Amino acid sequence: MRILIIDTCYPAFLERHYAARPSLRAASYGDQWRALMDTFFGTADAYSHNLRALGHDAHEVVANCVPLQHAWAREHGHTRDIRGVSPEESIVVEQARAFEPDVVYVQHVHFLSDEALMRLKEISGFLVGQIATEPPRASRLRRFDLLVTCLPPFAERFRAQGVPTELLRLGFDERALTRVEATGAERLTAMSHVMTAIGIGWGITWLAYASDYSRFVPRTVPRSRLFNVHSRRPINSPSFNQNRYSNQNNQNDSRNWGS
Repeated sequence: MRILIIDTCYPAFLERHYAARPSLRAASYGDQWRALMDTFFGTADAYSHNLRALGHDAHEVVANCVPLQHAWAREHGHTRDIRGVSPEESIVVEQARAFEPDVVYVQHVHFLSDEALMRLKEISGFLVGQIATEPPRASRLRRFDLLVTCLPPFAERFRAQGVPTELLRLGFDERALTRVEATGAERLTAMSHVMTAIGIGWGITWLAYASDYSRFVPRTVPRSRLFNVHSRRPINSPSFNQNRYSNQNNQNDSRNWGS
């Protein structure tokens, strides 16, 4: 089975990532992709590695990483926009066509337009969305053939709305441990940063994960509704973030996707 994972990263993180590596913008798609995955930010390439270990072919697309996406477009001769979707979404749709996935797995259900989701579903035949944050309207959720969430209340809620939903527990990418070299208090601080990035539920405190949760919440939501200080959890959303796998390095596949 071929699975295309569509992900995003925090814009501020991407800016720092490229600012620290000035020559990276001119690098190939494969080199940029590998450098980004090696930061272990978010889920990185955890999904594709473990899916490959299970005998599937998979690749992560970081839809909002402009230098990376433009490198793919140059290398694959993508020069035209697709009617009804943004230029950046056009690249994502073309990536799906080139990869020929059986499943498209969307990690950020708020990010792509309805038109882009429709085109991805037409290409793959099966569209999956991952969600553990404030959900969009039910009509948008129904665009997905399947939702996965790490939150049991969300699973019950979406099923009641008529959307097929499965519970997928959080995991841990063990490769991240190789990046934590400090000891004592420095090690604890570094681990909290790693867990903030990869989503280790309630490991230390909700406050450590607040910025990750709020990334997916519209700015129009008042802060008083976004967080409940006394219980350290957001109102209407008992957790957040994304499901994880443990893994090791990937190797390039036959289609030179840089993984």
